[in-house]
Amino acid sequence: MAELTEDEVAYLKVVTTIKNPIRASFVKVMKAELNDLNDQMEYSVQCLVPKSATETIKDLQNAAKMAFKQGVVKGFWEAGKLPGGFKNPLRDGDKAGGVALGGLPDGTEPGDKVEYNNHYFFNCKNTKKIVVKDQKNRDIIDDETIIKSGDYVRISLVAYPYNKKSKGIAFSLRGIQLLKEGEALGGGGSAANDFGEVPMSEDMGDTGDELDDMFSKREANAPF
Repeated sequence: MAELTEDEVAYLKVVTTIKNPIRASFVKVMKAELNDLNDQMEYSVQCLVPKSATETIKDLQNAAKMAFKQGVVKGFWEAGKLPGGFKNPLRDGDKAGGVALGGLPDGTEPGDKVEYNNHYFFNCKNTKKIVVKDQKNRDIIDDETIIKSGDYVRISLVAYPYNKKSKGIAFSLRGIQLLKEGEALGGGGSAANDFGEVPMSEDMGDTGDELDDMFSKREANAPF
């Protein structure tokens, strides 16, 4: 098969819009961190896309389709036929089954984590340093302005095929821009709000010995 045309290559790149913001999760964009699955240092983010964001979803699907065609050109697989165990990058947050079935992470059932409800999601990563921008399109170079899980962002990515231990399509992270801050994912809010001033009262007594006993008598296989 002939190489992709210039117009076809353009479909591999997706820049999401301000109109349809992506919600960021598992954010590791300020510095590369070790991926235990492949033993590589990577910048990465998981992106949650509302199913109502039809334009964004269509762009991502078209990019994946063009990357599939690129895989045919490279001889990774045959045209019109999905290889066994093929991995699609765009997964359904309302579906169980793990990556093999294009659903929620293994061990997670629909409704277990509300942030996935009525969303598609995908992982995006790169071993090379990426562009990180704030709302005014300025480079974020320190921790004063930081993109965290739960924030709303724009993503720049490129779809590509791979044929290593498994076969599929992946999204390479090129850049990320903060649009607005969001509530931290996972619930519970900030730990800073969990505590208040401790009242000084004679009724409290001295519990130091009791705490020492409690921790010293913990089971050998305790988690701390």
